Amino acid sequence: MASTKEYTIQAYIGYTDECVTIVRGRVLDDPAVVASQSDRWWTNFKNSVRRFISNEVPHQEVLLSVQGTTYHTDTDKEGYFIFELDRSLLDENEDHIKLNVKIPSQTPVTAELIQINSDYIVVSDIDDTIIKTQVSSVLKLKLLFNTIFRNQYQRTAIEGMAEVYQYLHSFYKANFFYISKSPHNLYTYIVDFLEHNNYPMGSIILRDFGWHLLSNRSSFGEKYNELDMLYKRFPNKKFILVGDAAEKDADIYADLAKKHPGQTKGIFIRKVGKTGNLIRIQEEIMQSSDIPLYIFDNSTSLQETLETVMHT
Repeated sequence: MASTKEYTIQAYIGYTDECVTIVRGRVLDDPAVVASQSDRWWTNFKNSVRRFISNEVPHQEVLLSVQGTTYHTDTDKEGYFIFELDRSLLDENEDHIKLNVKIPSQTPVTAELIQINSDYIVVSDIDDTIIKTQVSSVLKLKLLFNTIFRNQYQRTAIEGMAEVYQYLHSFYKANFFYISKSPHNLYTYIVDFLEHNNYPMGSIILRDFGWHLLSNRSSFGEKYNELDMLYKRFPNKKFILVGDAAEKDADIYADLAKKHPGQTKGIFIRKVGKTGNLIRIQEEIMQSSDIPLYIFDNSTSLQETLETVMHT
């Protein structure tokens, strides 16, 4: 149905290859949250509240324009929409494309897609892998403080990681997927952080907001299932998996490497968090000869290890 008022369309960064094109997003009855590096903590707090108290627009028609053809879909009860098209959108030499997404009678917004045209797919965790989050702090208090009282332009990036990822993008044309347990409410927050800190463009995998966010078991399952789907969708690609030792990245990545033999180029885990968990990873997971897992201290050691692994 046509909208009689201006809604906000959040068009997520999608992807396309020779088989499928994925465009996702969400429609909200809220104005976009705008932040700047000079914002004070109380402004950040108010913006954080706005992000999490969102008003979704269900059952809203959304239109996608592709090379003169218009596709239609409706948002679900949480305001999400998805277009999954069985066709290629991009010329082989293009890295990404911009498409128009709109609600009838409203001005279109831009949906960007990356083309999966590389032999390598980098899957990167976000929290404490590329952004300092301190997820392993007591009761996750530092994580909450960083998320609520600091905006995306004030957050601390893990030193040198953007340069390492740009190396993979430049020399190996790697495609990127960024994954986090954060809810979709923080989507634009994360996109702005990545752009501000010069990370390569990539599709971002988040999850819906709800009480299940407090469940480690649920978050493990969702993250695992999303990555398992990527392995199945791209069976001829080599995966480079980057995470940290604060939580369960090593366990998830190792299980996927065993489930999909021959598809994982390397698993790279940053030293962070509880020493006990790092010792467990080294004793339990690194013992397996069929799991290409490496522990790194910082971006310099990651770069050195990558250069060795990529040439084997």
